[in-house]
Parts: sequence; C-alpha cells; structure tokens
Amino acid sequence: MKNRVFKYSLILWLGLVVCTHQACDDDLEKELAMRSFFKVHQGNEDDIYFLDEPIQFYNYSLHSTSYLWDFGDGSMPSTEKEPVHTFTNEGKFAVSLIVSNGVKEVGYTDSLTIVVNPD
Repeated sequence: MKNRVFKYSLILWLGLVVCTHQACDDDLEKELAMRSFFKVHQGNEDDIYFLDEPIQFYNYSLHSTSYLWDFGDGSMPSTEKEPVHTFTNEGKFAVSLIVSNGVKEVGYTDSLTIVVNPD
C-alpha cells in the first residue's frame, strides 16, 4: 500500500513540475517577445512638430536586430536604429517602424503633424 501511495504521489509531483516548467517557458517567451515602439520627443503630447526642423526618433523596441522606418512623406526609408528626419511638407504623417530579429517582424505606427514654425 505504501508503494502505491508513494508511486501516485511521485506521479502527481512530476506532473506538477512539468506543468510549472511549461508555464515558466510561456512566461519567458512572452517576456522575450519582440516589441516595436518609438517616441519622438518627451513632453510633446500633441505630436506637433515644425516644418524643415530635424526630428530625432527614439527607438524603444525590444529584441530586434534590424529596423525599417517609413516616415509617411514619400522620402526614402531609413534602416538606422534612431534616425533624424526632416519633413519638408506640412501635414499629418503616419510614421511606421518595422523591427525584425531575422525570423519575425513586428510593426508600430504613430502619426505626427508637421506645421510651419510661427516665428
């Protein structure tokens, strides 16, 4: 009888260990998942910028090795990690960042409004 209880307890314990290990792997995979995200300027909550002034893009992506920026204004894309771009036309532009780790790609898009500097 003791052997049976021990045997079933061991099987139950091993099952619990395997399930816990699988849950940890899932959590680790979620934690290491690639993310694509960027900001332009801390403190500019309206996302309004001036025509013909360089704008620094800050890349906050995770677990990526290559970058493709589309500024939405018809200019050449950039593959820099944190490019500086100057818009030469007024308007609202959808800026996109696609990041890759060589296996998977993830994208993020945000819009900027470019206006003439009132100076």
